[in-house]
Amino acid sequence: MASLKGKQLLIILLPSVLTVFLVAGWWISTQLSKPDKLDLQFVRQFGGTGHGPGEFLEVSDIALDGLGRVLVSDLTRADVQVFEQNGLHLMTVGGRDSDEALSGCNAVVGGPNGEIAVQDSFSGRLLVYDADGGLVSSLKDKDVTGGLQDLAALDDQIYLLSFRRDGLIVRRGDFSGESFQELINLKTDPVKFGIARSMAVTPDGRIHVAGWMSCRIYVFNSSGEFIRETVIPGRPVKEGEFDDARKLRGVTHIVSMAVDSVGSLYVLTRNSKRAYIYRLDSTGRVEAILDPFEAGEIDPLAMAFKDGGVCFFALERVLNVDVFKLISE
Repeated sequence: MASLKGKQLLIILLPSVLTVFLVAGWWISTQLSKPDKLDLQFVRQFGGTGHGPGEFLEVSDIALDGLGRVLVSDLTRADVQVFEQNGLHLMTVGGRDSDEALSGCNAVVGGPNGEIAVQDSFSGRLLVYDADGGLVSSLKDKDVTGGLQDLAALDDQIYLLSFRRDGLIVRRGDFSGESFQELINLKTDPVKFGIARSMAVTPDGRIHVAGWMSCRIYVFNSSGEFIRETVIPGRPVKEGEFDDARKLRGVTHIVSMAVDSVGSLYVLTRNSKRAYIYRLDSTGRVEAILDPFEAGEIDPLAMAFKDGGVCFFALERVLNVDVFKLISE
């Protein structure tokens, strides 16, 4: 009889013990996968609205070159302004009244020796300048620069992202700006992936291409082979919403991606109310998140990183460059 009671007690206790182990396992797994929190520590601000040196009319992109200089492109001024990291204006490259007669600068990247590559939005050109602002090359080839959306750089290589109605194309060349090799030519679903709008390349050569309103990032290896799809938190656009401005207000846009000095990928997203920044690990998992800030508070449009977690934000509405240090809590 005693033996029977022991068996009955064991039968009663087993489910409880199993439940405890399951709950403990679930809690440990959620803690291990829970993203770290990031915070911003303000460092400085420079810029302002105007036509003069160091001022902006419509900032469109920001980057760092190999000399540590800050490059800020301006769509309306059609130029790229070069700054020291303390905000000191060094020079202006391009412009509507320059010999190149730029029509609007949409994207900019910097080379290892201070080279500057810029996308001239309306003329469909890719222009490359040396560290002193001298024009090196001007490429206008519909097969290469047609539908150009974004630029990325890795060491002495330039990557061009083009969007076509039926997909995306990525080409790679160098800062001579003379020839580019097609790496990726992928047909995409216009609803599932949307418009290929931004691109980043990590130090291992992986190419990340983001769909503007899809919350999706396609990842390719250095040879252009598709690896995986990463889904970013947010609400993607749905079929039938493209022509409905009211519904589009709630859609999440991936507006910029950037790589820090240790190779981590940061993704900046926005909707009509808030902006978010996510840091992804090498598998595409969100490993850290910055608390969202209200639209109108900072309004980041693009970002670039230097050593030590210092982040440069190009701001859309107040037309400044804000410098912060990212801190993991």
